[in-house]
Amino acid sequence: QIKLEKINVNDPKLSPSNYAKAEGTPLPIFQAEGVRVDLSKRTKEPMKFWHRNMEHDELIFCHKGGMIWETELGTVTLHAGQMLLIPQGVAHRAVPPEGGGENILIELKIAPTAKKVFP
Repeated sequence: QIKLEKINVNDPKLSPSNYAKAEGTPLPIFQAEGVRVDLSKRTKEPMKFWHRNMEHDELIFCHKGGMIWETELGTVTLHAGQMLLIPQGVAHRAVPPEGGGENILIELKIAPTAKKVFP
């Protein structure tokens, strides 16, 4: 049966393991061929490791709070309303900003290679 699916990413019941654990991971929400949508709430601890997604580009949308992304191409700070594209194979890690507060990010793992089409 076809139906609409509504998810409230602000719901505290949606609690990815990366909320308080450095080794934690985002919570997968939706998946289809060539795309996966994850919810990240990394707030307490930075990733203590770097990783490379060898299968997908990662499009990160910051819904609430902020996040510092350290990558082999440089460091980028995201704030609410901003997006970042991390190309396939680029090493990176997420570091919550100083000062605390809740961070909510939507991570789209998409088949490479995504291209910006809007100026």
